[in-house]
Amino acid sequence: MRIIPLETHPVRPTSILVTAVDALTAIGLRDYTAQSPPQEMRFQTPPWSEVTINVIPKPPTVAILNQLATLCIYYGVANMAEYNEFVEAKFECLWDDVNVADVHVRKKSPGTAVDVSPSPLDSTEILTEAIQPQFFYVEDSQPIPATIAFITTMNAIKRFSLKGPNKVMVGDLVTDPGPQWDASIIYPAGSGRRPIRRQPPFLKYRYALMSMKPALLFMLHHRRFAELAFLFVVDGVRLGDALLIKGKPDRMANPVEPGVATA
Repeated sequence: MRIIPLETHPVRPTSILVTAVDALTAIGLRDYTAQSPPQEMRFQTPPWSEVTINVIPKPPTVAILNQLATLCIYYGVANMAEYNEFVEAKFECLWDDVNVADVHVRKKSPGTAVDVSPSPLDSTEILTEAIQPQFFYVEDSQPIPATIAFITTMNAIKRFSLKGPNKVMVGDLVTDPGPQWDASIIYPAGSGRRPIRRQPPFLKYRYALMSMKPALLFMLHHRRFAELAFLFVVDGVRLGDALLIKGKPDRMANPVEPGVATA
Protein backbone atom coordinates (compact mmCIF):
# COMPACT_ATOMS: atom_id res chain seq x y z
CA MET A 1 0.00 0.00 0.00
CA ARG A 2 1.16 3.53 -0.79
CA ILE A 3 -0.17 6.63 0.94
CA ILE A 4 -0.22 9.89 -1.00
CA PRO A 5 -1.27 13.12 0.78
CA LEU A 6 -3.66 15.07 -1.45
CA GLU A 7 -3.78 18.29 0.56
CA THR A 8 -1.87 19.73 3.49
CA HIS A 9 -5.05 21.20 4.98
CA PRO A 10 -5.79 19.43 8.28
CA VAL A 11 -8.95 17.40 8.75
CA ARG A 12 -10.54 16.85 12.15
CA PRO A 13 -9.11 13.52 13.41
CA THR A 14 -12.38 12.38 14.99
CA SER A 15 -14.20 12.77 11.67
CA ILE A 16 -11.69 10.53 9.89
CA LEU A 17 -11.57 7.96 12.68
CA VAL A 18 -15.36 7.61 13.14
CA THR A 19 -15.92 7.41 9.37
CA ALA A 20 -13.21 4.75 9.10
CA VAL A 21 -14.91 2.74 11.86
CA ASP A 22 -18.19 2.94 9.93
CA ALA A 23 -16.54 1.90 6.67
CA LEU A 24 -14.73 -1.04 8.29
CA THR A 25 -17.94 -2.16 10.01
CA ALA A 26 -19.99 -2.03 6.81
CA ILE A 27 -17.39 -3.93 4.79
CA GLY A 28 -16.60 -6.28 7.68
CA LEU A 29 -20.16 -7.59 7.81
CA ARG A 30 -19.76 -8.95 4.28
CA ASP A 31 -18.00 -12.14 3.25
CA TYR A 32 -14.35 -11.11 3.27
CA THR A 33 -13.52 -13.60 0.48
CA ALA A 34 -16.14 -12.05 -1.84
CA GLN A 35 -15.74 -9.04 -4.07
CA SER A 36 -17.08 -5.61 -3.23
CA PRO A 37 -19.98 -4.22 -5.29
CA PRO A 38 -18.83 -3.29 -8.82
CA GLN A 39 -18.85 0.44 -8.19
CA GLU A 40 -17.31 3.07 -5.96
CA MET A 41 -18.13 2.65 -2.26
CA ARG A 42 -18.71 5.89 -0.34
CA PHE A 43 -18.89 6.24 3.42
CA GLN A 44 -19.96 9.26 5.46
CA THR A 45 -21.03 9.46 9.11
CA PRO A 46 -23.28 12.17 10.56
CA PRO A 47 -22.54 14.32 12.53
CA TRP A 48 -18.94 13.95 11.29
CA SER A 49 -20.08 14.45 7.71
CA GLU A 50 -17.21 16.75 6.75
CA VAL A 51 -15.27 13.62 5.72
CA THR A 52 -15.96 10.96 3.14
CA ILE A 53 -14.03 7.74 2.60
CA ASN A 54 -14.36 6.41 -0.95
CA VAL A 55 -13.14 3.02 -2.19
CA ILE A 56 -12.59 3.32 -5.96
CA PRO A 57 -11.62 0.31 -8.13
CA LYS A 58 -8.93 1.10 -10.71
CA PRO A 59 -9.76 0.13 -14.32
CA PRO A 60 -9.75 -2.49 -15.66
CA THR A 61 -10.65 -3.73 -12.15
CA VAL A 62 -14.38 -3.36 -11.51
CA ALA A 63 -14.47 -4.74 -7.96
CA ILE A 64 -11.97 -5.71 -5.28
CA LEU A 65 -11.97 -8.26 -2.48
CA ASN A 66 -13.65 -7.03 0.70
CA GLN A 67 -10.55 -8.27 2.52
CA LEU A 68 -8.31 -5.91 0.55
CA ALA A 69 -10.64 -2.93 1.09
CA THR A 70 -10.61 -3.66 4.84
CA LEU A 71 -6.82 -3.86 5.03
CA CYS A 72 -6.28 -0.76 2.91
CA ILE A 73 -8.61 1.43 4.99
CA TYR A 74 -7.27 0.13 8.29
CA TYR A 75 -3.56 0.45 7.56
CA GLY A 76 -4.00 3.78 5.78
CA VAL A 77 -5.84 5.40 8.68
CA ALA A 78 -3.55 3.76 11.25
CA ASN A 79 -0.59 5.30 9.42
CA MET A 80 -2.26 8.71 9.62
CA ALA A 81 -2.80 8.24 13.34
CA GLU A 82 0.72 6.98 14.02
CA TYR A 83 2.28 10.09 12.47
CA ASN A 84 -0.56 12.43 13.52
CA GLU A 85 -1.06 13.53 9.91
CA PHE A 86 -4.81 13.76 9.49
CA VAL A 87 -5.09 15.30 6.03
CA GLU A 88 -6.87 14.52 2.79
CA ALA A 89 -5.09 11.54 1.31
CA LYS A 90 -5.19 8.67 -1.18
CA PHE A 91 -4.26 5.11 -0.25
CA GLU A 92 -3.21 2.98 -3.20
CA CYS A 93 -4.33 -0.63 -2.62
CA LEU A 94 -1.86 -3.08 -4.12
CA TRP A 95 -2.48 -6.72 -5.04
CA ASP A 96 0.60 -8.55 -6.31
CA ASP A 97 2.21 -5.11 -6.74
CA VAL A 98 -0.66 -3.97 -8.97
CA ASN A 99 -2.73 -0.95 -7.92
CA VAL A 100 -6.26 -2.38 -8.06
CA ALA A 101 -8.07 0.34 -6.09
CA ASP A 102 -7.65 3.68 -4.36
CA VAL A 103 -9.11 4.77 -1.05
CA HIS A 104 -9.72 8.52 -0.90
CA VAL A 105 -10.12 10.36 2.40
CA ARG A 106 -11.65 13.67 1.41
CA LYS A 107 -12.94 16.73 3.20
CA LYS A 108 -16.40 17.48 1.83
CA SER A 109 -17.17 21.01 0.72
CA PRO A 110 -20.03 22.62 2.70
CA GLY A 111 -23.39 22.00 1.06
CA THR A 112 -22.12 19.17 -1.15
CA ALA A 113 -24.42 16.16 -1.28
CA VAL A 114 -22.83 12.70 -1.04
CA ASP A 115 -24.41 9.51 -2.38
CA VAL A 116 -23.50 7.08 0.39
CA SER A 117 -23.16 3.34 -0.31
CA PRO A 118 -25.83 1.08 1.21
CA SER A 119 -24.59 -0.89 4.20
CA PRO A 120 -25.17 -4.55 5.12
CA LEU A 121 -26.37 -3.12 8.44
CA ASP A 122 -29.64 -2.56 6.59
CA SER A 123 -30.16 -6.26 5.89
CA THR A 124 -33.28 -7.98 7.22
CA GLU A 125 -31.22 -10.64 9.00
CA ILE A 126 -29.38 -8.14 11.17
CA LEU A 127 -32.35 -5.87 11.80
CA THR A 128 -34.32 -8.79 13.29
CA GLU A 129 -31.70 -9.08 16.06
CA ALA A 130 -31.70 -6.55 18.90
CA ILE A 131 -27.99 -5.92 19.43
CA GLN A 132 -27.76 -3.84 22.60
CA PRO A 133 -24.20 -3.82 23.96
CA GLN A 134 -23.59 -2.35 27.39
CA PHE A 135 -20.47 -0.54 28.56
CA PHE A 136 -19.00 0.67 31.82
CA TYR A 137 -15.68 1.95 33.04
CA VAL A 138 -13.85 -0.57 35.19
CA GLU A 139 -12.74 0.22 38.73
CA ASP A 140 -9.57 2.37 38.77
CA SER A 141 -9.88 2.67 34.99
CA GLN A 142 -6.66 3.91 33.40
CA PRO A 143 -6.91 6.65 30.75
CA ILE A 144 -6.24 5.70 27.12
CA PRO A 145 -5.53 8.38 24.49
CA ALA A 146 -8.50 8.70 22.14
CA THR A 147 -6.50 7.91 18.99
CA ILE A 148 -5.12 4.74 20.56
CA ALA A 149 -8.62 3.66 21.61
CA PHE A 150 -9.85 4.17 18.04
CA ILE A 151 -7.00 2.26 16.39
CA THR A 152 -7.27 -0.60 18.91
CA THR A 153 -11.00 -0.84 18.21
CA MET A 154 -10.48 -0.63 14.43
CA ASN A 155 -7.95 -3.45 14.72
CA ALA A 156 -10.61 -5.54 16.45
CA ILE A 157 -13.08 -4.86 13.63
CA LYS A 158 -10.43 -5.90 11.10
CA ARG A 159 -9.73 -9.11 13.01
CA PHE A 160 -13.42 -9.99 13.34
CA SER A 161 -14.14 -9.39 9.66
CA LEU A 162 -11.25 -11.63 8.61
CA LYS A 163 -12.46 -14.38 10.97
CA GLY A 164 -15.86 -14.40 9.26
CA PRO A 165 -18.72 -12.36 10.76
CA ASN A 166 -21.17 -15.26 11.02
CA LYS A 167 -18.80 -17.66 12.76
CA VAL A 168 -19.10 -18.35 16.48
CA MET A 169 -16.38 -16.84 18.67
CA VAL A 170 -14.56 -19.58 20.58
CA GLY A 171 -11.60 -19.54 22.94
CA ASP A 172 -9.89 -16.50 24.37
CA LEU A 173 -8.99 -13.79 21.85
CA VAL A 174 -6.72 -10.77 22.13
CA THR A 175 -6.68 -7.96 19.58
CA ASP A 176 -3.45 -5.99 19.85
CA PRO A 177 -2.68 -3.47 17.09
CA GLY A 178 1.06 -3.47 17.78
CA PRO A 179 3.73 -2.10 20.11
CA GLN A 180 3.20 1.53 19.07
CA TRP A 181 -0.38 1.37 20.36
CA ASP A 182 -0.39 0.85 24.12
CA ALA A 183 -3.79 -0.85 24.41
CA SER A 184 -5.49 -4.18 23.77
CA ILE A 185 -8.94 -5.72 23.80
CA ILE A 186 -9.36 -9.12 25.42
CA TYR A 187 -12.32 -11.44 24.98
CA PRO A 188 -12.65 -14.23 27.57
CA ALA A 189 -15.01 -15.95 25.13
CA GLY A 190 -14.57 -19.47 26.42
CA SER A 191 -12.14 -22.23 27.23
CA GLY A 192 -10.19 -23.89 24.45
CA ARG A 193 -12.34 -24.29 21.34
CA ARG A 194 -15.68 -24.13 23.16
CA PRO A 195 -17.95 -21.08 23.20
CA ILE A 196 -18.74 -19.40 26.51
CA ARG A 197 -22.38 -20.53 26.28
CA ARG A 198 -23.48 -24.17 26.18
CA GLN A 199 -26.61 -23.49 24.12
CA PRO A 200 -27.80 -20.98 21.49
CA PRO A 201 -27.67 -18.13 20.95
CA PHE A 202 -23.89 -18.01 20.66
CA LEU A 203 -21.58 -15.02 20.43
CA LYS A 204 -20.80 -14.49 16.76
CA TYR A 205 -18.02 -12.28 15.49
CA ARG A 206 -20.53 -9.92 13.92
CA TYR A 207 -22.13 -9.16 17.30
CA ALA A 208 -18.76 -8.15 18.70
CA LEU A 209 -17.92 -6.27 15.49
CA MET A 210 -21.16 -4.27 15.65
CA SER A 211 -20.47 -3.34 19.29
CA MET A 212 -17.20 -1.55 18.55
CA LYS A 213 -18.61 1.74 17.26
CA PRO A 214 -21.13 2.05 20.13
CA ALA A 215 -18.22 1.62 22.56
CA LEU A 216 -16.37 4.52 20.95
CA LEU A 217 -19.52 6.66 20.93
CA PHE A 218 -19.99 5.85 24.64
CA MET A 219 -16.52 7.22 25.39
CA LEU A 220 -17.03 10.22 23.11
CA HIS A 221 -20.31 11.01 24.87
CA HIS A 222 -18.68 10.86 28.29
CA ARG A 223 -15.58 12.68 27.01
CA ARG A 224 -13.50 10.04 28.70
CA PHE A 225 -11.34 7.51 26.88
CA ALA A 226 -10.29 4.92 29.42
CA GLU A 227 -10.31 1.20 30.18
CA LEU A 228 -13.77 -0.07 29.36
CA ALA A 229 -15.80 -3.24 29.84
CA PHE A 230 -18.15 -4.50 27.12
CA LEU A 231 -21.17 -6.74 27.59
CA PHE A 232 -22.36 -8.28 24.32
CA VAL A 233 -26.14 -8.44 24.64
CA VAL A 234 -28.33 -9.76 21.79
CA ASP A 235 -32.12 -10.10 22.12
CA GLY A 236 -31.73 -9.48 25.85
CA VAL A 237 -29.24 -12.33 26.34
CA ARG A 238 -25.69 -11.68 27.53
CA LEU A 239 -23.54 -13.66 25.11
CA GLY A 240 -20.05 -12.62 26.19
CA ASP A 241 -17.75 -9.91 27.46
CA ALA A 242 -14.64 -7.97 26.52
CA LEU A 243 -12.22 -5.52 28.08
CA LEU A 244 -10.46 -2.59 26.47
CA ILE A 245 -7.29 -2.20 28.54
CA LYS A 246 -4.23 -0.02 28.63
CA GLY A 247 -1.10 -2.00 27.79
CA LYS A 248 -0.97 -5.74 27.24
CA PRO A 249 -3.45 -8.30 28.56
CA ASP A 250 -1.37 -9.93 31.31
CA ARG A 251 -2.16 -6.98 33.61
CA MET A 252 -5.93 -7.48 33.70
CA ALA A 253 -7.51 -10.90 33.27
CA ASN A 254 -10.43 -10.80 35.69
CA PRO A 255 -13.95 -11.55 34.42
CA VAL A 256 -16.18 -8.63 33.60
CA GLU A 257 -18.55 -7.75 36.43
CA PRO A 258 -21.20 -5.12 35.67
CA GLY A 259 -22.13 -2.36 38.07
CA VAL A 260 -18.83 -0.52 38.47
CA ALA A 261 -18.82 3.10 37.31
CA THR A 262 -21.63 2.63 34.84
CA ALA A 263 -23.02 5.37 32.64
